Amino acid sequence: MSLAAVFLVAYAVWTSNFLFAFFILLTAILIILVGQSDPRNVLIQIGDNGVVWDGRLFLFQDIDNFGIVYQLPMSKVLYIEPRNPLVPRLRLPLEDQDPLAIREHLKQYLREDLELQAEHLSDTVARLLKI
Repeated sequence: MSLAAVFLVAYAVWTSNFLFAFFILLTAILIILVGQSDPRNVLIQIGDNGVVWDGRLFLFQDIDNFGIVYQLPMSKVLYIEPRNPLVPRLRLPLEDQDPLAIREHLKQYLREDLELQAEHLSDTVARLLKI
């Protein structure tokens, strides 16, 4: 990423596009600053009424479907797709939890997305770039 930023800044200066160079430098600084911070722990609870993510309750009636991606050692993730298209998809890392028990519990209340076989492209790119 640093090499790409240096190349883009050099190109911007060569073409006298200083605003573009400024935006590239600003973006690079932000990525470095955000990359230095440790990820925060988020409490996730799955109950009989819905899913609580970081203190926010998502009722089962507001959730369209769920899907579990279980591909060790790379990913073990629960995806929850809200009915409202303006609410982003939830990506919940399962870590030490049993995905089969979570799947059986959620199947009582929600429709399972059986077509979801792998991580979404955005999550794969984020994991590879470590962002």
